[in-house]
Amino acid sequence: MKNTEPSPHSRRFSNQLKPLIITAIATSGALHFLAPVLAEGTAAGTDIINRATATYSDGTTDFDAISNTVIIKVEEVRGLTVTDAGFTDANGGSIATSDNLYFDFLVTNTGNADAFVYISGATALGPLATGGTITAVEIIAVNGTNLGTAIAVPTGGSSTNNLATFPNTGIIGADQNFKVRVTMTVTATNAGDAVKVQFGNTADNPPNTQNQQNIRNDSDGASNANDVYTIDANGTLIPANGEREAAASHEEFLATQPKPLAQITLLMTSTTAPGALANDARDDTITYDLDFRVANNPQPGFPAGSLEGTPINLNGSPVERILISTTVPPNTVWNGIAPTVPNGNWIPVYSTDDAYSDTENPINGVNWTTVAPAANTVKRIGFIYDAGTNGALPPGTTVNDFRFTVVTSGLPTSGGTITNIGQIFGQTFGDPANNLVYDESGDQDANNYDDGVFPPNPNISDFIANPKTGTANPNDPDTNNNNTGTGSDGESNVIGILPLPTANSALLNGPNNVPNAIGPTNAQDDFTNAATTVDTVGVQSSVSNPAAVTITNTVRNTVATNLDNVKLLPFAPNAANALTGGVHGTNAGIPDGTTVTIRFGTQTAVYTYTAAGGFAPEAANPPVAIGTLTPNQQQSYQVTVDLPAGTPQIQGYTIPIVAFVDNDSSNSFVATTDTVYNFTNNRIYPGFINLVKAARILDRDGTTQLEPAGPGLSYTNSLTGRPQPGQFVEYQITYQNISEIQPASGGGNVLLTGNSLVINENGAAAPNTWADITTHRQNTVATGGILQFYNGAVLLGSPDPASGAAVTRYVNTIPSLAPQVSGTLTFRRVVN
Repeated sequence: MKNTEPSPHSRRFSNQLKPLIITAIATSGALHFLAPVLAEGTAAGTDIINRATATYSDGTTDFDAISNTVIIKVEEVRGLTVTDAGFTDANGGSIATSDNLYFDFLVTNTGNADAFVYISGATALGPLATGGTITAVEIIAVNGTNLGTAIAVPTGGSSTNNLATFPNTGIIGADQNFKVRVTMTVTATNAGDAVKVQFGNTADNPPNTQNQQNIRNDSDGASNANDVYTIDANGTLIPANGEREAAASHEEFLATQPKPLAQITLLMTSTTAPGALANDARDDTITYDLDFRVANNPQPGFPAGSLEGTPINLNGSPVERILISTTVPPNTVWNGIAPTVPNGNWIPVYSTDDAYSDTENPINGVNWTTVAPAANTVKRIGFIYDAGTNGALPPGTTVNDFRFTVVTSGLPTSGGTITNIGQIFGQTFGDPANNLVYDESGDQDANNYDDGVFPPNPNISDFIANPKTGTANPNDPDTNNNNTGTGSDGESNVIGILPLPTANSALLNGPNNVPNAIGPTNAQDDFTNAATTVDTVGVQSSVSNPAAVTITNTVRNTVATNLDNVKLLPFAPNAANALTGGVHGTNAGIPDGTTVTIRFGTQTAVYTYTAAGGFAPEAANPPVAIGTLTPNQQQSYQVTVDLPAGTPQIQGYTIPIVAFVDNDSSNSFVATTDTVYNFTNNRIYPGFINLVKAARILDRDGTTQLEPAGPGLSYTNSLTGRPQPGQFVEYQITYQNISEIQPASGGGNVLLTGNSLVINENGAAAPNTWADITTHRQNTVATGGILQFYNGAVLLGSPDPASGAAVTRYVNTIPSLAPQVSGTLTFRRVVN
């Protein structure tokens, strides 16, 4: 007869959730535990609060950003987990036929009330086993305390309340746990044969899956003898989600030792800049930026390995080095400036072997030198690391900021496309076979694995690489230039280079030193984008008091005669639109009270804007006069824009500036009289990277979406449902550079690139509460940049930690974010 009297513990915590999450790392012959993470219990209705922050730069000024806040309330449920808690070979060494193996599993009551637990016996578990015979099932520890004498579970199975020596009459309180040891005698005979124990049998238990989420114990038809499931311990309360079951498994292989495998991912991005030649693409520059990481991502049979060098030909001699290799693409030449390296342990190298005409690949036949040849003869640029001297690079290593620049001198004046790709080469430290590992840039997959699929057969630990010569395929692009390509091998970095078209105006007025810039319509609506900081950082459209920002513009005389009496004025957007047919914003788009100050030399003119009256000069100041521009002469001037307090942030404010020949010396611009004129737009952004936080609730399978309702994957920032303990909250932060892009038919405009963007999801920083109320689950995905995981101030590395690991902060670093480009960081937490 079961005990139906609730314990004091049950009464005290009947309205609280007190789960225990223990992460265990099990390896052949040894058991390694991380410290258990104990949740004190999350009361129903507790708010899970999540707000992201970010920092970034425009290359000169640093900015802060925050997202909206998502608040979710917690539900109350019954829960159970079974976790793989380690493996031991009784006689040590590798696994052999007839060995006795011990597979341990931790069973935890993750609900908020007392429960009994039914435990499968040897007879029921036998059919679930592979490669051996189950000979015993025992309870060896309760709540972390080893039992002096193990409690034998009958071969037919039993619930804890029917095991006479189980402490506390078999009641498993909230947060409490016990450890089960399943003993197997190996019957497998062939090297590489699987040896596996599965403890419990849930309906959603695919092969080799561990740490199963609890599910209803009738989901597979009934409470079966091979299930591990909860039983009501007090007889009065019915759990809202029903009784729960769980399962886990552990698999080893006969007479095999896991071989470490280094997994490397190379990333390449590029930025372009126009040259000095007007209307000519032959002197533009492309700067390539390469980063790489060594994954700390063990796979079945393949522990994460360190990266060391592989043989290359350096300065005429064979040496072993880690090599990052890329090309000087066709129609370009290296600019001769020494490539940038992240630290002194990395050395730039060069080769005159052409990947596009020769047959050698970077580690087989290419001659590398540390002395730079003549710039116009360099066909490959690389970076090398001596692991023998400096040490192998361990799992979790990230190395950023390898850079070099090429000039597009081989393109026609009308422009064209430049394609490039990077490769990285090395070996796994300690691999006696010295097998090559390598990766090509363009995606997030390691070792050229395709779309995240880990290819080696579990019985084969050697990854055999067949690297290409290093040529880039323009038909297989990394479309967004952010290493999110898909498909086989790597994806190419493809850049279109277009010259600035000729501007049709005697007087040009445009960005600093590019007065002939072309906007989205013509030479009248070119633009300079500039960012400014705010006094109080908020979400998009929240009000702020932006700091003043100064922009430099340039005017030029393009005709063979002097242009006299050239003057400058700010101009109302609606009138500018009507006059030029271009894009200049709207009158309503400039906040009343905005001041614009124009300076040239010692001259200064200040204007205050209202939608009703336009730009009114202060103290009747005359406009700034450039004076006479001789043929082909250009002059630069400054515009300072000070947006008023109460200005909505994270959006653009366009200020048209007109340069004109004041034919009647009226100090005002009238197009019918002052027929020689040109506009440029100065666009101010009080912050230009927008963060939007959203979430969705998933069931315990981590797949079924509970909210938002409806078909298909979706997120919302206003969840009304309450996740139950054991269910998932999947957060997604979307970041976007909202600033204006370079027009497809224009060029020369000054853009805002977000540099060194760091998305910081810190669950322990106010107002956030999610670090203590939820626990990390795998499947963290960043669409760009480098992803790092922290427990407090402790860096855990870049690979996604195991589910259940103590992760309180997710940091996504994006080296650069071009205008209108967006990305996401998605991470999962399970409610404690």
